[in-house]
Amino acid sequence: MVRMGLLVLVCSLAVACRTSLDIPESAGLQPLPGASSGVGLPAAASPDCRAARAGEVLLNEYLVRPGGVDIDGDGKSNSHDEVIELTLTTGAEPVHLGGAKLFVDGQERGQVTGQVCVDPRHLIVLVSSTSALTTWPEGADELRLDHLLKLPDGGASLEMRTADNQLLFRHQYLPEPGGAPSSWTRAVDGDGASDWTRQLDWMEGHGRSTTIGLCNSGQPACACLASQGMDCGESGDVTPTR
Repeated sequence: MVRMGLLVLVCSLAVACRTSLDIPESAGLQPLPGASSGVGLPAAASPDCRAARAGEVLLNEYLVRPGGVDIDGDGKSNSHDEVIELTLTTGAEPVHLGGAKLFVDGQERGQVTGQVCVDPRHLIVLVSSTSALTTWPEGADELRLDHLLKLPDGGASLEMRTADNQLLFRHQYLPEPGGAPSSWTRAVDGDGASDWTRQLDWMEGHGRSTTIGLCNSGQPACACLASQGMDCGESGDVTPTR
């Protein structure tokens, strides 16, 4: 009888201990994949906007050969100052370019880091992974590649694709000759049907070698992109600074 009583007591204690260690279902915790029990990891945070889709990105301006232009303000002019400017064709809907890949002559050059929602009324400045941190004029948003741009002076094909391989844009640029550096820009900002022209040859003759992050006229983005109801405020000659 004594042995039977001890056995009942041990079994009762084992059940009580196991019950006290069980994670209640009411806690809402999910097991990790492949595990029978345990605490799950929180889901990765998602941006408040969708990813850009095929044809929704427009190449607007690009600087292949800086040649004395110090875009990132680090006191040097070199390949780190190569830069690409983009616009969106999504109307009023913001999107992100996280994971989008840039190809030069068919070779993958790098992908956009982070998932930052971009306002379609803003200019998008795509810089190299090693470019110094830069403050751009109001209405210009910086995105970074995880590698160098390395744009060939002798001309090349530029292509950007989404993370799932949808074509965002494609452009073939001509050899960049020596002489004064000058970016190539669309004659009308954000207009995919407009002609390309060198900034130094632009018809209004503003005399700038590049207007990356600005309208062709040197004004903030709200002066040339879809800007109904936006207030440009002061519109001085704003240039990027570190």
